[in-house]
Amino acid sequence: MPIGFHAAWDWGETYFYGVPNSGYPAKRHLLNPMFSGPDWITGGSAGPEGSWLCIALLVGLWIIFSLWLGENKYPNPNAMASREKHLVVTTG
Repeated sequence: MPIGFHAAWDWGETYFYGVPNSGYPAKRHLLNPMFSGPDWITGGSAGPEGSWLCIALLVGLWIIFSLWLGENKYPNPNAMASREKHLVVTTG
């Protein structure tokens, strides 16, 4: 999930919105935005991921996913315990 989230984020940021990704602008992009406002909101030359709003978004998503997963953590300790019961150790 984190790899897919990162790929979607970079694609949206670079191609779809046409903003710099980690300070590197794309040669081809779909939209042509113009930033206005202070760097702490727009991210300046680093792009939106350099803004404080992006940090707030990522912290918010982290909290949401933490609450959503709840008890469904990986690896599931109960599944690991039942797997260990059924393992057969052989020596060769």
